[in-house]
Amino acid sequence: MHIIKKYVIKNAGWKLLSCVLALALWVLVMTIIDPFTTENIPVRLSLENKNQLTDNGYVILNESVLLNTTITVSANGRTSKLNELKNDSFISYVDLKPVDLTYESRLGVNQPVSVYTELIKTDFSEIQLSWSPRVVTLRLDKIVSESFPVTVDKTDPADEDSYLADVYCRPETITVTGPRSYVNTIGSVRVAIDLENESDSVTITAEPRVYDGNNSDITGQMIEIFPEYVEITAPIFIHARMQLAAESSGSLPADHFLSGLHMDITSVEVFGPREDIAGTDTLVLPPVDLTDRTESFSVEYDINELLSGTRLIVLDDAYKSVTVTVEVERFITKTIEIPYDSLVIIGEEPGASVGEKPGNIFLTVKGMREVINPLNAGNITATLDLSGLTEGEHDIPIRFNLPDNVSIESPEPFVKIILAELELQEIEPQEVELQEIELQDLEPQEIDEEPGSD
Repeated sequence: MHIIKKYVIKNAGWKLLSCVLALALWVLVMTIIDPFTTENIPVRLSLENKNQLTDNGYVILNESVLLNTTITVSANGRTSKLNELKNDSFISYVDLKPVDLTYESRLGVNQPVSVYTELIKTDFSEIQLSWSPRVVTLRLDKIVSESFPVTVDKTDPADEDSYLADVYCRPETITVTGPRSYVNTIGSVRVAIDLENESDSVTITAEPRVYDGNNSDITGQMIEIFPEYVEITAPIFIHARMQLAAESSGSLPADHFLSGLHMDITSVEVFGPREDIAGTDTLVLPPVDLTDRTESFSVEYDINELLSGTRLIVLDDAYKSVTVTVEVERFITKTIEIPYDSLVIIGEEPGASVGEKPGNIFLTVKGMREVINPLNAGNITATLDLSGLTEGEHDIPIRFNLPDNVSIESPEPFVKIILAELELQEIEPQEVELQEIELQDLEPQEIDEEPGSD
């Protein structure tokens, strides 16, 4: 022990001086060769615990901005250590877990959140870090879904003889999902189709586009649509002329008749698919019911309603309806006096005689006014047919040559005819005396020629 102490104390000043010089030399070397310095390193910002928002139906409106934000990290330390640093040695992030989601008023507005930066490798723990910016802005919004009708923008066929009917879309609506602030700006969902060169009906699959209130296309801007495609059916029609036919049903009261059934139009021009137009030439209107009708009346039909079960349509407003006028009249009666002497007797039998000669015939007839009014005794023939009568008394009806649809309202007139048996008288034969006639010979006589004859 004594020996060790002797060596320690011996030349202690020089030994202490040498330690001080060694330390100074080390400090000098470290300061010159491996000094402290600061280096700025760019680090891309990341988002931690994002599922905290998405699982609760929220979305970061400025997510792309945040993910493209560069955090400048200032690292202070020995040059030898800093030289080993790389971009992936650090992580700069925003922790979304503490974000308060309980206030709707915070949605869609800027919220400041802190930025954190850490060294990933532990062997760089002696390096001091600072970074900028230390706060960034976060904008949150609620994810909502809303249905919108699909509007079809189309160009008409160039063929003037063709007509583009109502285009329909399947499905008629689509669902748009996205931030509420985006969905609320949607003005329309549209599909564009070009039919200029089409001549027959077509079905097209198209992708809807979403437009805001200013008619700017915002498709794909943080919004999703479902379904992604719709099917558009564009019926392209041709035209044809169709005849109209009116019918009636039911029965009028006994003393009335149908005098006319008229339509204000007799044909219409219809449009429809080529396969439906072929062979279509007549449209039969629903029957007009005449039951208990005592006066003329009219019925109007909407032609497009009658065609609703087909793919045909009438375009001209002047021909979209047809009016059927039903003329109902009452039968009239008239009594006509026909002289007995004007009777025409057919097949008169020998021995027939009139039992009691009647007076003039009074005939009451019923029918349409325009038929009954002109009738008189002069244009009515009354006949009495005696053909084939046998012996005895007979009541022979009088027949009249009346126009069609005219009926006799008065009792049927008749004439009593008596046919008596004819007596045949025997004629006795009489003798006839024949006398002989003598023939005398005649002498030939000369005939004098007249003067002047040749």
